[in-house]
Amino acid sequence: MNHIKQLTTASFLFLISLLVTTMGVAQQDEEEMIEQTVQKISSTEILDATVINHNRRTQLSKRDVKQNGYRLLPFYFEEPDELLEIRIKLKKPHTIASVKPILSPEYEIDGEIINVNEEFFRVYLRFTNLVRTNTPSFTFAIWTMDGQEILQELKFLPYTETRIEMADHTYRNKTLYVGEDQVFDLISNHPENIKTDNLWKESDGIFYRIANEQGKLQLHVMTQNSRDDQLSFRADTYIPHILADTLLYQTNPINLTFSVKSSRLAFLGANQKEITLTNEALSEGVEIEIENHRNLRLQKTYRLEEQEAKGGKLMAELYTKARLSNNRILCELRPYSTHDAATGYLYIKDGDTPLFLTNFTLSKPAQIQKVSILKSGRNWSTNLTVNPGEIVDLRIEGEELDKSYFKFAGTDEIKEDSLLNTPTLHEVRIRIPMNINLSEIPIYDHHKPTGYSLKVQEHQKPRKFDFVTLEYDDQHQYRVDQIDKNLFYESNIRDIVLSFNPALLDQPSNMNGKQYLEVDVRVLNDRMQLTEIAKIENFVVCPDDSSPRYQHYDKSDCTASSLRLNDYLATKTYNLEGWSRIEIKVKHKRDKYQDTIQEKKITLILSRRYNFDIDVSFPAGLLVKRFNEDDIGGLGGVSIAAMAQFQFYKKGTIAKLQPYRIGVGSIALNAFNLSDDNTDRDLGLVTLLSLHPLYKPGRKLSLPIYFGFGYLIKAETWFVMLGPGIRVSI
Repeated sequence: MNHIKQLTTASFLFLISLLVTTMGVAQQDEEEMIEQTVQKISSTEILDATVINHNRRTQLSKRDVKQNGYRLLPFYFEEPDELLEIRIKLKKPHTIASVKPILSPEYEIDGEIINVNEEFFRVYLRFTNLVRTNTPSFTFAIWTMDGQEILQELKFLPYTETRIEMADHTYRNKTLYVGEDQVFDLISNHPENIKTDNLWKESDGIFYRIANEQGKLQLHVMTQNSRDDQLSFRADTYIPHILADTLLYQTNPINLTFSVKSSRLAFLGANQKEITLTNEALSEGVEIEIENHRNLRLQKTYRLEEQEAKGGKLMAELYTKARLSNNRILCELRPYSTHDAATGYLYIKDGDTPLFLTNFTLSKPAQIQKVSILKSGRNWSTNLTVNPGEIVDLRIEGEELDKSYFKFAGTDEIKEDSLLNTPTLHEVRIRIPMNINLSEIPIYDHHKPTGYSLKVQEHQKPRKFDFVTLEYDDQHQYRVDQIDKNLFYESNIRDIVLSFNPALLDQPSNMNGKQYLEVDVRVLNDRMQLTEIAKIENFVVCPDDSSPRYQHYDKSDCTASSLRLNDYLATKTYNLEGWSRIEIKVKHKRDKYQDTIQEKKITLILSRRYNFDIDVSFPAGLLVKRFNEDDIGGLGGVSIAAMAQFQFYKKGTIAKLQPYRIGVGSIALNAFNLSDDNTDRDLGLVTLLSLHPLYKPGRKLSLPIYFGFGYLIKAETWFVMLGPGIRVSI
């Protein structure tokens, strides 16, 4: 028993070890795959780069900035929407076939990428939101002579000098009152570059914040000191200024001096400048601390109103709980309504009697009313579906959004750059990782779910039919998107095959996803009569394992990589008569795509060089020269000719005959002259050439001209003949 127990334990430990090893290998393979996906975009082929604007020229090899492992090309700008000239010098230019830009909402391209004397590639571009994109980048694809695609990314570091000043008309009155929020206007050469987070900052007892009110920069100042105060600050910026090779994300300093006056009522400062009216705050209250005062009683409830006079609206109740060791009072605040500290004081009242002043903001919690996304080349939409690897702009609309801090779950690869942040509107630009594993990306506000999320959907775009090949008889192959005329084939076709190349569907710069196809087949005979219809639905071509998203596709509906028409036709292609038509229409399923679908019609014609048939005609007025006579006889009567003849078709036309025919058969000369003295009536074997100058398809009656050579059985002599005739088609 002990031996069996030891064996069981050893087996168990072996299985655990094997499982851990397998998981480690799988994780390593996944990490290698993710690393390979990320590394597909690099800057390894960029030898040098130059940006030119306003006669300023910055070269990457002479002045680059290294940040987070990247080489950034800095450039100075005066206006955020300036047109930039970019010159890119690449390694091994002799191996490059072309350079194509990758479209992105980050920039607009003016013209195309031009190869300048094989020295460098030039492109003009304008960044769409330069200030809010901290390190904008330009992505392009290098196509080599051997058909390889190499994605390259050139990263930039825009910089400018941002200055701010106090507007004179608001700074004339430099008086502050204790606890009062005083507002001053600011002016700047780049107001869009000033960070306005609406958060109070403290400097030696004086509080300040920079806000953006309806496009105007404003400085809010509030003090609790009863003496004259000084304030010195710098505003933070999105885009830096470079000074002595140092990045400065601040403006010039502002130094202010204020004359401070006390209020008529004692001002009791609170330890919180803003309180949000959450459900918890409304139901249970919020603990705050206010300054102690000898007339402030404990275990008592006070009213907070916005006006000193009686009958004011109740904004909150303040219940004093205990006196603290730091000369403050611990209170419970029960808020009921909103209050903006910038609009005035809050009066602490005992009933209708005002006793003290205090001031803080009572604000609503952030409320999201609408979420929209903007994709490249499209309009804003409330359809929150995103695709792996794409860059989208996200717009969140609601109330009190300036207090929000939005975060998008997923992976560290998600890039978030703040574009706009106002109380009613918040815009961000995010990059969806190519290797994301989530089906939804929840939107969090301060780590709390908002109830909104982005739905991750695999790419599903109709790709042009360069991945579809038409093949017949194992020797004729055509790429479907390149077929622009009818195809002629002079033999019977054993089979027609549509084959698909799934490796072309997904590339890092051009993701298309699964292709849902329909194939309609029509077969017509030589008289253009429809003889058969076949409809092939729900044919799905899936990307192969070279796709960055191969592991994430649902492969349950993927079909074979080729389609044989004979599997769907009752009359096989090898049984079709000459000049039959096979019309093949390949198209995407309309209900699977939002974009315009691709559709291609192919016509394959079973052409022939000649045709063999039996023909009966009536030559008349023939001139016959018998070899046993010296003279040519007179015009003969109506004869009958029965010929096995060949008809020839004009090359490059559809069933259009040449105006001549050659046949072998018999002719009964003067067959309708039944008189006894008709010595010219005879039966001959003849090779006959007939010319049909007035022949048209479908015409029942024609007037051919005959030329023949043969042997007369009755006269036992050779002869030649020439003359017109009548041909009647039945």
